[in-house]
Amino acid sequence: MSISGNLLGRDDEFKSLIAIKPGEAYSAEQVAATTKAITDQLGNYGYAFAKVEAVPDVDRANNRVAIDLRVDPERRAYVRRINISGNNRTRDEVIRREFRPVRVELVRRREDQALARPRRPPGYFTRLSITTAEVPGAPDEVDLNVEVKEKPTGNISLGAGYSSAEKLSFTFGLSQDNVFGSGNRLDLQLNTGKFNRTVVVSATDPYFTNNGVSRTVDVHYRTQKALSGPRRQLHPGDHGRRPEVRGAGERARHRLPGHEHRAHAHQARHQHSGGLPRLRQPLWLQQLGLSFTLGWSRDSRDSALAPNSGRYQRLMGELGLFGDARYAKANYQYQQYVPLSKQYTWPSTARPAGARAWAGGRSRCSRISTPAACPVRGYDQG
Repeated sequence: MSISGNLLGRDDEFKSLIAIKPGEAYSAEQVAATTKAITDQLGNYGYAFAKVEAVPDVDRANNRVAIDLRVDPERRAYVRRINISGNNRTRDEVIRREFRPVRVELVRRREDQALARPRRPPGYFTRLSITTAEVPGAPDEVDLNVEVKEKPTGNISLGAGYSSAEKLSFTFGLSQDNVFGSGNRLDLQLNTGKFNRTVVVSATDPYFTNNGVSRTVDVHYRTQKALSGPRRQLHPGDHGRRPEVRGAGERARHRLPGHEHRAHAHQARHQHSGGLPRLRQPLWLQQLGLSFTLGWSRDSRDSALAPNSGRYQRLMGELGLFGDARYAKANYQYQQYVPLSKQYTWPSTARPAGARAWAGGRSRCSRISTPAACPVRGYDQG
């Protein structure tokens, strides 16, 4: 197989895209894949109308075929307008903000992925197709026609349970990925148990800033009451009181160039433990906890749901200050997917982690055994 035509002075780069090797059996599928790969690569340099033609030269006497790939980049194209259709519920701006924030730009750029595709396609659609249309009287301009088909983005869960201790309890969960078509996410969790009650509300704005920094705000309220009976009390001084944990947190996530992401978070928590003994530190410091989280991730998988190739890495560190738990912990996640064939992939995963608690966390955890008062129980207590 040979390649000819205008290769933009990048002959070696385009030759490396040829999938068929000399001596192999002819495969129309590989020829089509090679043609598409070269066309897409030309598109990365802004040549939206590039043509790649595979011209065969058949030698019937020796049962051989020589294929010449004739490349014609034609002209570079610039985006004039983005037209969106099919979004009956989702606002135009939710889709439009996924594209590069430029009015006139090359249809595709190698430096920063494809302009003709969203940076991270919203998960609100079952189908998202993009076609180009030439602009009359402007041979170097095109319009992008984006057509979407929306899908339900909400989920509601209801549950009920009965036990001799809790009696009748209810659970309720609500999640909506596209609240009122705004592209924001809302989550609500509710548990009405007699001894364990929980209310958690979380809201995420994926475009808190114009450059794509997402922001999540969490508010939670939890109570835990000891079971009745002398053998079931969590602490002798409890006397049926209900410890309370109230808190709020904020998380931010920023997409870096390429496949990398950076995240940070902080959380404040106030805990009232009823009849638990006081420590030597001031009461407000006992009951107020503050934690900070910093993370980094990189995802080069071909699919987040069913990956066949690529690598995923995530590193997270958390530091807890003040309150009843002072700790530091870190964890690293590594996943590698190696394709063995079209049907099989070899996955490998590693998740090393470590944690350590000290000072206030140790003294409090040594007196009681409630998970709410000792959130780092199970780690090295120092």
